[in-house]
Amino acid sequence: MFLRQIVSSCCIVICLFILSTVCAAHVPAVCNNIEPGYYLFSYFKGNGEDGIHLAFSLDAKHFYAFNQGQSIFPSDATIGQGIIRDPVSARAPDGTYHIVWSTGWTSPVIGYASTRDFIHWTNQGEHKQQRAITLYPQLDQAKVNVWAPSLFFDEVKNQFIILWAYFEPGQDKRLHYSTTTDFSEVSDAYPYFNPGYTVIDGVLVDAGLEAGHKYVIIYKDERAVEKHLDVARLPALYPAVGGIFHAKTPGIELQGIERAIAMNEGPTVLKVALQSTAAPAWIVYYDHYFSANGPLQHYGAYLTTDFKRFDKVTSCLRFPDHPRHGGVVKTDCKIINALWDRYPPERAADLPPRPVCG
Repeated sequence: MFLRQIVSSCCIVICLFILSTVCAAHVPAVCNNIEPGYYLFSYFKGNGEDGIHLAFSLDAKHFYAFNQGQSIFPSDATIGQGIIRDPVSARAPDGTYHIVWSTGWTSPVIGYASTRDFIHWTNQGEHKQQRAITLYPQLDQAKVNVWAPSLFFDEVKNQFIILWAYFEPGQDKRLHYSTTTDFSEVSDAYPYFNPGYTVIDGVLVDAGLEAGHKYVIIYKDERAVEKHLDVARLPALYPAVGGIFHAKTPGIELQGIERAIAMNEGPTVLKVALQSTAAPAWIVYYDHYFSANGPLQHYGAYLTTDFKRFDKVTSCLRFPDHPRHGGVVKTDCKIINALWDRYPPERAADLPPRPVCG
């Protein structure tokens, strides 16, 4: 009996060792399968007092700060509460990058700016490079709070969806949306997503999945005991007129990405290609903003091809020091080279050679 227990224990140890080895080997294989490209990561540091920080990557895994880690775009004390948090950008078909961000913890407006190269910024009026966008003008602005806006370009309607977390004091947070073609005029705001619990940090993705689940939304479960990322596979891009996506919407599918790991927020999703199959995949980056007993604040990521299985690839990543909730967007070689001249990158031992543009 004693010998049998020893043999059984040894088998368990060996199996666990083999399993951990296979999993450890799997992650680098997944990471090395990503096609190289040109990417920019906008983010903030601290509480967002000094504005937008910018980093670049040539492989979607290793990011290096421009301007030697200093901000490249200042905050404006006259907009919201005068800070820039959660800056994300999206590129329009004409090549313009539109950037939006949170302007405070209890602010009724978001910040907005636009550029074609992150060096020269569009005049937003009164010789300013940024301005506020009021998303719920019809409501009591003293009670309205908007957080973490994100952008999605609807190619069919040729318009942007602005998605953000909305709440009033004492209420759960829900995701709401507006639309715009040029950011000069923004539509009325409408409820978008309510899974039955408080949520923030919603990001829409064209996942190209099977009919009925072309679009997905990655979001943060904001309940006190959860604080992790979930995914919802949507039956359409827009809710029915006068309606809202919720847990019982016909055709909707809700799934937790990794419930065992809490304190993740601020997802941003990048579409990439896999070298082995040329098939599309998506990297879901996130801000692991707090840990009582584990690693300190850091950026992590999952890789998925179907928004059902998520491979954790955090061990493959390299980010600048202490980045907070931001967004990754595709760019091109010329823009990275121009930024390299204007805002020299941080001094890092593993800094890649400057790209040569064709």
